Amino acid sequence: MGLKFVQWQINVSIHETTGQSPFKVTFGEEPRIGLESYVLPKSLVDAAKTEEEIEEFLTSHEANDEESLNRDGKN
Repeated sequence: MGLKFVQWQINVSIHETTGQSPFKVTFGEEPRIGLESYVLPKSLVDAAKTEEEIEEFLTSHEANDEESLNRDGKN
């Protein structure tokens, strides 16, 4: 994990000369980190009282997606 973490820190740090991170220079926007990287249904955001509830929802949906892929792959 060490080298990937170092590489990530370099890629998202603001460079003195450009005033932008290498990530932004390459992709045209800052990286999305954490929950902001998900497109969440408005109903979920309105109903959730904590970030943990949203994370539980996302985890259960990821598990359901994997089950569907495994089930479809067996046909």
